[in-house]
Amino acid sequence: MTDREGPRTSHQRAARPGAYRRKRRGLLRHWRLLPLSKTLPIMLAALLFSSVALIATVTTSALNTSLYGQLNTELSLATERARATDVAKGDAVVRPDDPVPPGLDVRTQRAHTIIVDLRQGSLRAGYIDDGETPTFHQLDSDQVAMLLKVPVDGGFYDVPLPDLGTYRAVAINDRTGARQVVAISQEAVANTITQYMVVQMVVIALAGIGALLLGWMLMRRALHPLEVVARTAQSVAGRELATGDAALTERIPEIFVDDVTEVGRVAGSFNRMLTHIDDAFRVRRASETKLRRFVADASHELRTPLASIRGYTQLVLRDADTLPPHAAEQLGRVRSESERMSDLVEDLLLLARLDNEPVIEREEVDLRGLLIDAVADAHAAGPNHHWQLDLDASQPLEVLGDENSLRQVLVNLLANSRTHTPAGTNVVLGAAIVGDDVRIQVRDDGQGIPEQMVDTIFDRFVKADDSRTPGQGSTGLGLSIVQALVHAHGGSVSVASTPQRFDDDGRPLEGDHGTTFTVLLPRLQHPQQDDETGAQNDADDPNANRA
Repeated sequence: MTDREGPRTSHQRAARPGAYRRKRRGLLRHWRLLPLSKTLPIMLAALLFSSVALIATVTTSALNTSLYGQLNTELSLATERARATDVAKGDAVVRPDDPVPPGLDVRTQRAHTIIVDLRQGSLRAGYIDDGETPTFHQLDSDQVAMLLKVPVDGGFYDVPLPDLGTYRAVAINDRTGARQVVAISQEAVANTITQYMVVQMVVIALAGIGALLLGWMLMRRALHPLEVVARTAQSVAGRELATGDAALTERIPEIFVDDVTEVGRVAGSFNRMLTHIDDAFRVRRASETKLRRFVADASHELRTPLASIRGYTQLVLRDADTLPPHAAEQLGRVRSESERMSDLVEDLLLLARLDNEPVIEREEVDLRGLLIDAVADAHAAGPNHHWQLDLDASQPLEVLGDENSLRQVLVNLLANSRTHTPAGTNVVLGAAIVGDDVRIQVRDDGQGIPEQMVDTIFDRFVKADDSRTPGQGSTGLGLSIVQALVHAHGGSVSVASTPQRFDDDGRPLEGDHGTTFTVLLPRLQHPQQDDETGAQNDADDPNANRA
C-alpha cells in the first residue's frame, strides 16, 4: 500500500510524536490546575464508572455465554427429535406430495425451527410459525443455499438468512444417509443481550452522573475548610507587609480549627504563624518608633551646639589675618564640617516630621516655574555638567502640594545626579502630563547604579559605591527625603538604571547606560479643564514652545 501524500521525511515523521507530547503536557498541565473540588469528584466518578463498566462487561459476557449455551442445547434437542422420526430411521418414507420436511411436524418442535431435508434427490425446507393456526412456510432458494453451506460435522454455525435474520444451524446425516440441516433463530437471544446492555448503559450513566453530583457536594462540604484557609492565605498575600505598619488581623475562624483533621491542624498552625508574624511586626514597629524618636531627639539636641560651633567659627574667621595660616585652614574645615552636620541634622528632622505627620498642607502649584528654577540652580552648582530642560512651557503642570517640598524634591534629584555622576555628564529634567498624573523625570547618561543597589536606593543612609560617586560622599538621605515627600503628596517615585559595562582592561564598552528617576504626582483637575485630547495634541505639536 502506498502513501497518497508521498514519502515523509524523517523530520516530518518525528514531528507527530513531538506534537503529541506537547499536547499531552498541555492536558496534564490543565489537569494539575483544576481545584480539588473538581478533581476529586471527577476521579470518583471515573473510578465508579470504570468499576461498573468492568462489572457490566463481565456480566454481559457471562449472560452471552449462558444464553448461547442454552440455544446450543435447544438446537441439539431439536436435532435429536429430527433424527428420531421413522423416516430418519428408515422405517417409513415421505409422501412425494408432502412439502414438510421430516421432523418438522413433531409437536414438541419449537416454532420457527427450520429444517432442510435433502433425501433421495428431493429437497424439503421450511418452518412452522407461531400463529394461532400454525402455518408451514417454505424457504426460498437463497435461504436454502445459505443453509446447505453448513458443513456436515455436527458443529454449530451462525448463518444469516435473508429476510429471517441470523440462525444457529447444525448439519447431520441420519441413518438412511439423508442430509438434514436444523436451525434455530438467535433473535430472542440477541434481543435479550441488547436489552441487558441498554439497561446497563443507562445504569452506568445514571450512576456516573449521580456519583459526580454526590461527590461534588460531599467534596465541597469536606473541602470548605480548606477553601477558607486558601482565602485567608490569599488575603494575607495581598497585604503590603514590607512596611509592617498595619496589624495583621486575618485569622481562620475557630470553627475550622481542631486537632483531629488534617485541615483543622493546618488551620491552627496557620493561625499561630500569623500571630507570630503579627507579634514580630509589632516588635519591629515599636523598635522603629523608638529609633525614630531617638533620631529626632538627638537631631534637636544637636541643632543648637552645631549652630554655636558654626557661629563661633565664623566669628573667629573674621580676624583670619591675625591667625596663623594653618589655624585659619583648620577653622575653615571646622566650619564646612559643621555646615555639613547641620544639613544632616535638618534632613533627619525633616524625615522625623514626615514619619510623624505624613500629610502636608497643599495648595495649587504650577511646576513649570519650579522646574526652570531647579535647572538654573543646578547649572550654577554644577557647571561641569550639561543640564537640559525638556518642558512644554505652554502646557500647565498644576498639582496640589507644598511648593517648598516639591522644590526640595527637584533639588535633591538634581543634586543626586550632580553628586553621583562624573563631570561632563548630560542630565535632562523633563515633565509631561501622563493620564491623570504629572510625570517628572531626571535622566542622566552617567555610569548607572549597581544592580544590587537598585532595590534599596531609597532606603535611609544608603550610599552609592565609587562607580557612581567618584571622589565624593553623601549622607544617604537625599533620595529618602524625595520618597517621603512624594508619598506625602500621594505620588510615587521609581528608578531605572543601566550600569555601564567595561572590558577586561577596564575600558568602557559602547552601549546605553545611565539612570532615570521618575516621579508621578496627581494632576490638579479643574472643573472647566480643556479636554485631554486637545491637550495631548498640543503636547505632540512640534511647534510647541519648549524651554
